[in-house]
Amino acid sequence: MKDKKNKRHENDYTRVIRNSQYIPIRDDDLVVRTDLGRCTKIKYISNKNKTNCIKKRSKNEYVDTRTGELGQYNNNKLTSRKSVNRKLTKYEELVIYNFQGNKNELFITLNCKEHITDIADIKKFFKRFIKKLRKDYEGLEYIYMPEQTENGCWHIHLFIKCTTLDYFFIKAQKLYDYWEQGGVYVMTNRNTFKTLNHSKDKRDDRLERFRHFPKGCRMCNASRGIKKPPKQVKVYAECEELDTSKYKRYMTKTYKVKNELTNRTISIISTEMYKKIDNDK
Repeated sequence: MKDKKNKRHENDYTRVIRNSQYIPIRDDDLVVRTDLGRCTKIKYISNKNKTNCIKKRSKNEYVDTRTGELGQYNNNKLTSRKSVNRKLTKYEELVIYNFQGNKNELFITLNCKEHITDIADIKKFFKRFIKKLRKDYEGLEYIYMPEQTENGCWHIHLFIKCTTLDYFFIKAQKLYDYWEQGGVYVMTNRNTFKTLNHSKDKRDDRLERFRHFPKGCRMCNASRGIKKPPKQVKVYAECEELDTSKYKRYMTKTYKVKNELTNRTISIISTEMYKKIDNDK
Protein backbone atom coordinates (compact mmCIF):
# COMPACT_ATOMS: atom_id res chain seq x y z
CA MET A 1 0.00 0.00 0.00
CA LYS A 2 1.30 3.44 -0.86
CA ASP A 3 0.63 7.04 0.12
CA LYS A 4 -1.15 9.24 -2.38
CA LYS A 5 1.49 10.94 -4.54
CA ASN A 6 2.29 14.59 -3.97
CA LYS A 7 2.47 15.24 -7.69
CA ARG A 8 -0.16 17.86 -8.42
CA HIS A 9 -2.63 17.45 -11.24
CA GLU A 10 -3.71 20.41 -13.36
CA ASN A 11 -7.03 20.46 -11.50
CA ASP A 12 -5.19 21.27 -8.23
CA TYR A 13 -4.35 24.71 -9.68
CA THR A 14 -7.86 25.57 -10.84
CA ARG A 15 -10.13 28.39 -9.74
CA VAL A 16 -13.75 29.01 -10.62
CA ILE A 17 -14.69 32.49 -11.85
CA ARG A 18 -18.16 33.78 -12.62
CA ASN A 19 -18.30 35.03 -16.20
CA SER A 20 -19.63 38.55 -16.74
CA GLN A 21 -21.83 37.31 -19.59
CA TYR A 22 -23.98 34.23 -19.82
CA ILE A 23 -22.77 31.67 -22.38
CA PRO A 24 -25.90 29.98 -23.83
CA ILE A 25 -26.31 26.22 -23.93
CA ARG A 26 -26.53 24.83 -27.46
CA ASP A 27 -29.45 22.67 -28.59
CA ASP A 28 -27.29 19.56 -29.08
CA ASP A 29 -25.42 19.84 -25.76
CA LEU A 30 -25.87 17.11 -23.13
CA VAL A 31 -27.15 18.60 -19.88
CA VAL A 32 -28.13 17.42 -16.42
CA ARG A 33 -31.75 18.25 -15.61
CA THR A 34 -32.52 18.33 -11.87
CA ASP A 35 -36.13 18.36 -10.66
CA LEU A 36 -36.31 20.63 -7.61
CA GLY A 37 -40.06 20.49 -7.10
CA ARG A 38 -41.41 23.91 -7.96
CA CYS A 39 -38.40 24.70 -10.10
CA THR A 40 -35.91 22.94 -12.35
CA LYS A 41 -32.16 23.30 -12.80
CA ILE A 42 -30.48 22.63 -16.14
CA LYS A 43 -26.68 22.45 -16.03
CA TYR A 44 -24.12 22.09 -18.80
CA ILE A 45 -20.40 21.37 -18.30
CA SER A 46 -18.27 21.68 -21.42
CA ASN A 47 -15.37 19.48 -20.35
CA LYS A 48 -16.13 16.99 -17.60
CA ASN A 49 -13.23 15.37 -15.80
CA LYS A 50 -13.16 11.83 -17.18
CA THR A 51 -9.56 11.08 -16.22
CA ASN A 52 -10.10 10.51 -12.48
CA CYS A 53 -8.96 6.95 -11.82
CA ILE A 54 -9.06 7.17 -8.03
CA LYS A 55 -12.00 5.30 -6.46
CA LYS A 56 -12.85 5.70 -2.79
CA ARG A 57 -13.03 2.49 -0.71
CA SER A 58 -13.40 4.02 2.75
CA LYS A 59 -12.79 7.32 4.48
CA ASN A 60 -9.08 6.47 4.73
CA GLU A 61 -8.44 4.25 1.70
CA TYR A 62 -8.66 4.51 -2.10
CA VAL A 63 -7.84 2.30 -5.08
CA ASP A 64 -6.16 3.34 -8.35
CA THR A 65 -8.40 1.65 -10.96
CA ARG A 66 -5.58 1.69 -13.54
CA THR A 67 -3.22 -0.45 -11.47
CA GLY A 68 -5.41 -1.90 -8.70
CA GLU A 69 -3.02 -0.47 -6.08
CA LEU A 70 -4.41 0.64 -2.72
CA GLY A 71 -3.44 3.93 -1.11
CA GLN A 72 -4.10 6.05 1.96
CA TYR A 73 -5.71 9.48 1.87
CA ASN A 74 -3.89 12.36 3.54
CA ASN A 75 -6.59 13.33 6.05
CA ASN A 76 -4.54 16.32 7.20
CA LYS A 77 -4.93 17.97 3.80
CA LEU A 78 -7.70 20.57 3.49
CA THR A 79 -10.68 19.64 1.31
CA SER A 80 -10.58 21.48 -2.02
CA ARG A 81 -12.95 24.39 -2.59
CA LYS A 82 -14.29 22.55 -5.64
CA SER A 83 -15.23 19.52 -3.55
CA VAL A 84 -16.79 21.68 -0.82
CA ASN A 85 -18.83 23.64 -3.36
CA ARG A 86 -20.09 20.38 -4.90
CA LYS A 87 -21.20 19.06 -1.49
CA LEU A 88 -22.83 22.36 -0.54
CA THR A 89 -24.73 22.40 -3.85
CA LYS A 90 -26.02 18.86 -3.19
CA TYR A 91 -27.21 19.99 0.25
CA GLU A 92 -29.00 22.99 -1.23
CA GLU A 93 -30.69 20.88 -3.92
CA LEU A 94 -31.82 18.37 -1.30
CA VAL A 95 -33.35 21.14 0.80
CA ILE A 96 -35.06 22.88 -2.12
CA TYR A 97 -36.63 19.63 -3.36
CA ASN A 98 -37.97 18.60 0.06
CA PHE A 99 -38.89 22.00 1.51
CA GLN A 100 -41.26 24.03 -0.65
CA GLY A 101 -42.03 26.90 1.73
CA ASN A 102 -45.19 25.37 3.20
CA LYS A 103 -46.77 26.33 6.52
CA ASN A 104 -45.58 23.13 8.21
CA GLU A 105 -41.89 23.87 7.65
CA LEU A 106 -39.39 25.49 10.01
CA PHE A 107 -35.78 26.61 9.87
CA ILE A 108 -33.96 26.33 13.21
CA THR A 109 -30.44 27.27 14.34
CA LEU A 110 -29.14 25.43 17.41
CA ASN A 111 -26.25 27.11 19.23
CA CYS A 112 -24.12 25.98 22.19
CA LYS A 113 -23.30 28.04 25.26
CA GLU A 114 -20.15 25.98 25.72
CA HIS A 115 -17.24 26.16 23.27
CA ILE A 116 -17.95 22.93 21.37
CA THR A 117 -15.11 22.16 18.95
CA ASP A 118 -15.68 18.40 18.48
CA ILE A 119 -18.25 17.54 15.79
CA ALA A 120 -19.00 14.24 17.59
CA ASP A 121 -20.33 16.25 20.56
CA ILE A 122 -22.67 18.45 18.50
CA LYS A 123 -24.03 15.37 16.69
CA LYS A 124 -24.61 13.62 20.01
CA PHE A 125 -26.54 16.65 21.30
CA PHE A 126 -28.63 16.72 18.13
CA LYS A 127 -29.58 13.03 18.43
CA ARG A 128 -30.92 13.69 21.93
CA PHE A 129 -32.77 16.78 20.72
CA ILE A 130 -34.51 15.10 17.76
CA LYS A 131 -35.38 12.02 19.84
CA LYS A 132 -37.23 14.21 22.37
CA LEU A 133 -38.97 16.15 19.59
CA ARG A 134 -40.20 12.95 17.94
CA LYS A 135 -41.77 11.78 21.18
CA ASP A 136 -44.09 14.80 21.10
CA TYR A 137 -44.55 15.29 17.33
CA GLU A 138 -45.34 12.56 14.80
CA GLY A 139 -44.31 12.69 11.16
CA LEU A 140 -41.17 14.82 11.50
CA GLU A 141 -38.77 14.91 8.56
CA TYR A 142 -35.58 16.93 8.59
CA ILE A 143 -32.23 17.86 7.08
CA TYR A 144 -29.49 19.19 9.34
CA MET A 145 -25.98 20.47 8.77
CA PRO A 146 -23.32 21.20 11.41
CA GLU A 147 -21.31 24.34 10.70
CA GLN A 148 -18.37 26.02 12.41
CA THR A 149 -18.03 29.68 13.23
CA GLU A 150 -14.79 31.59 12.65
CA ASN A 151 -13.60 30.65 16.15
CA GLY A 152 -14.17 26.94 15.49
CA CYS A 153 -17.39 26.59 17.51
CA TRP A 154 -20.01 24.17 16.15
CA HIS A 155 -23.70 24.98 15.70
CA ILE A 156 -26.48 23.34 13.66
CA HIS A 157 -28.75 24.51 10.84
CA LEU A 158 -31.94 22.49 10.69
CA PHE A 159 -34.78 22.35 8.17
CA ILE A 160 -37.68 20.43 9.68
CA LYS A 161 -41.33 19.78 8.77
CA CYS A 162 -44.27 17.96 10.29
CA THR A 163 -45.93 15.87 7.58
CA THR A 164 -49.01 15.16 9.72
CA LEU A 165 -49.94 18.83 10.18
CA ASP A 166 -50.91 21.61 7.75
CA TYR A 167 -49.46 24.20 10.15
CA PHE A 168 -46.47 23.60 12.40
CA PHE A 169 -44.58 25.92 14.72
CA ILE A 170 -42.64 25.55 17.96
CA LYS A 171 -41.71 28.63 19.96
CA ALA A 172 -38.04 29.31 20.65
CA GLN A 173 -38.41 28.87 24.41
CA LYS A 174 -39.89 25.40 23.99
CA LEU A 175 -37.14 24.45 21.53
CA TYR A 176 -34.61 25.79 24.03
CA ASP A 177 -35.97 23.30 26.59
CA TYR A 178 -35.68 20.44 24.10
CA TRP A 179 -32.15 21.47 23.04
CA GLU A 180 -30.70 22.29 26.50
CA GLN A 181 -27.30 23.32 25.10
CA GLY A 182 -27.72 27.04 24.40
CA GLY A 183 -29.51 29.61 22.27
CA VAL A 184 -32.12 28.69 19.65
CA TYR A 185 -33.38 30.67 16.65
CA VAL A 186 -36.53 29.58 14.80
CA MET A 187 -38.45 30.92 11.81
CA THR A 188 -41.15 29.67 9.44
CA ASN A 189 -39.64 28.60 6.13
CA ARG A 190 -41.68 30.75 3.75
CA ASN A 191 -39.10 30.88 0.97
CA THR A 192 -36.46 28.14 0.83
CA PHE A 193 -34.10 30.09 -1.44
CA LYS A 194 -34.06 33.07 0.95
CA THR A 195 -33.72 30.80 3.98
CA LEU A 196 -30.70 29.05 2.48
CA ASN A 197 -29.08 32.46 1.99
CA HIS A 198 -29.87 33.63 5.53
CA SER A 199 -26.20 33.77 6.52
CA LYS A 200 -24.53 37.18 6.67
CA ASP A 201 -21.29 35.52 5.57
CA LYS A 202 -20.36 35.51 1.91
CA ARG A 203 -20.41 32.13 0.16
CA ASP A 204 -16.64 32.29 -0.36
CA ASP A 205 -16.10 32.67 3.40
CA ARG A 206 -18.37 29.69 4.11
CA LEU A 207 -16.59 27.61 1.48
CA GLU A 208 -13.27 28.36 3.12
CA ARG A 209 -14.56 27.31 6.56
CA PHE A 210 -16.04 24.09 5.16
CA ARG A 211 -12.58 23.17 3.83
CA HIS A 212 -11.78 22.38 7.48
CA PHE A 213 -14.80 20.08 7.84
CA PRO A 214 -13.65 16.78 9.44
CA LYS A 215 -12.73 14.13 6.87
CA GLY A 216 -15.02 11.11 6.87
CA CYS A 217 -17.98 13.04 8.29
CA ARG A 218 -21.08 13.81 6.24
CA MET A 219 -21.65 17.50 5.65
CA CYS A 220 -25.40 17.06 6.02
CA ASN A 221 -27.70 14.36 7.36
CA ALA A 222 -31.38 13.67 6.72
CA SER A 223 -34.27 11.59 8.05
CA ARG A 224 -35.49 8.57 6.08
CA GLY A 225 -38.45 10.35 4.51
CA ILE A 226 -36.25 12.89 2.73
CA LYS A 227 -36.06 12.20 -1.02
CA LYS A 228 -33.17 12.88 -3.38
CA PRO A 229 -34.05 15.20 -6.28
CA PRO A 230 -34.43 13.24 -9.56
CA LYS A 231 -31.74 13.88 -12.18
CA GLN A 232 -31.72 13.13 -15.90
CA VAL A 233 -29.05 13.40 -18.58
CA LYS A 234 -30.74 14.81 -21.69
CA VAL A 235 -30.08 16.67 -24.89
CA TYR A 236 -30.81 20.32 -24.15
CA ALA A 237 -33.32 20.70 -27.01
CA GLU A 238 -35.41 17.85 -25.52
CA CYS A 239 -35.91 19.54 -22.15
CA GLU A 240 -39.58 20.40 -21.55
CA GLU A 241 -38.56 23.62 -19.83
CA LEU A 242 -37.88 25.20 -23.22
CA ASP A 243 -41.65 25.34 -23.77
CA THR A 244 -42.23 29.01 -22.91
CA SER A 245 -45.98 28.46 -22.55
CA LYS A 246 -45.36 26.19 -19.54
CA TYR A 247 -42.05 27.38 -18.03
CA LYS A 248 -40.32 30.65 -17.33
CA ARG A 249 -36.54 30.95 -17.15
CA TYR A 250 -35.67 33.20 -14.22
CA MET A 251 -31.92 32.76 -13.76
CA THR A 252 -28.86 32.14 -15.91
CA LYS A 253 -25.19 32.09 -14.95
CA THR A 254 -21.90 30.91 -16.36
CA TYR A 255 -18.70 30.00 -14.56
CA LYS A 256 -15.30 29.39 -16.10
CA VAL A 257 -12.86 26.92 -14.57
CA LYS A 258 -9.35 28.26 -15.18
CA ASN A 259 -5.82 27.09 -14.54
CA GLU A 260 -4.18 29.64 -12.20
CA LEU A 261 -0.73 29.05 -13.68
CA THR A 262 -1.55 29.33 -17.38
CA ASN A 263 -4.88 31.21 -17.21
CA ARG A 264 -6.22 28.58 -19.62
CA THR A 265 -9.98 27.88 -19.50
CA ILE A 266 -10.40 24.20 -18.63
CA SER A 267 -14.18 24.07 -18.56
CA ILE A 268 -17.31 26.20 -18.94
CA ILE A 269 -20.31 25.64 -16.67
CA SER A 270 -23.64 27.17 -17.66
CA THR A 271 -26.72 26.87 -15.45
CA GLU A 272 -30.35 27.80 -16.08
CA MET A 273 -33.20 27.85 -13.56
CA TYR A 274 -36.86 27.48 -14.55
CA LYS A 275 -40.19 27.58 -12.77
CA LYS A 276 -43.60 26.44 -13.94
CA ILE A 277 -46.08 29.07 -15.13
CA ASP A 278 -49.30 28.98 -13.13
CA ASN A 279 -51.91 29.30 -15.89
CA ASP A 280 -54.75 29.28 -13.33
CA LYS A 281 -53.91 32.79 -12.13
